[in-house]
Amino acid sequence: MDTALISLRAFLGLSGTAKQSKSGFWFAQELCDVGFEGGLWGPSRKLRAALRRDALRKRRTARLPPVYPNGWFVVLESCRLASAGAVQYVSVLGQNLAVFRGESGRAHVLDAYCPHLGANMAIGGAVRGDCLVCPFHEWRFDGRDGKCTAVPYAQKVPAFARVRRWESREINGLVFVWYHAEGEPPAWEPQPMPPLEDGSLTFGGRYEFLVACHIQDIPENAADVAHFDAVHGPAIGEAGRFFR
Repeated sequence: MDTALISLRAFLGLSGTAKQSKSGFWFAQELCDVGFEGGLWGPSRKLRAALRRDALRKRRTARLPPVYPNGWFVVLESCRLASAGAVQYVSVLGQNLAVFRGESGRAHVLDAYCPHLGANMAIGGAVRGDCLVCPFHEWRFDGRDGKCTAVPYAQKVPAFARVRRWESREINGLVFVWYHAEGEPPAWEPQPMPPLEDGSLTFGGRYEFLVACHIQDIPENAADVAHFDAVHGPAIGEAGRFFR
């Protein structure tokens, strides 16, 4: 780890793990002890009880925001599916997903659990063509529609044998899935970013933080540059130095 990265971690008071490579650094830290969960599981029983009562009240009066906004969400980086036949397990959006690259080169996203006996097909599963094969009894599910196409020891595929297939796109080196609370089809498409597609932008470093908060809070806060001077002035130095 280079001196600049060590100094930055010390300045920010970070205690996570960092990796240094020729292509850049990657810093990751869990911050799940802050936000709602930090209060919920804190030492005060009265605070925990109050938070639970407040959440229940808001749920009953429909004042809680939707758990997840409707839209496209990144579930995996393309480099994690480097070659045909690669399978990755992803837990995201309250779902358990199997993301795999078929022999055609296309990335597919299916529900991870086999409808037969509930095996996680992303753990030990194999890829045949554009199908994901369950590691338990080798039931085969097509990544293009989620239907079971073969059961090795049966002449007929059971009618219930299918898993949810998620609408997905692979673009800008990322695999996206479409999420909609009411199950509506995609209303728009993720757009390509030429500097990422043509390689003119290269990876220099990365910070990754796991925070217990509503999914909308982070992008809203990141776009609100006006609050930096007011809230973070002492940390970033001279007021207005960066944002005026």
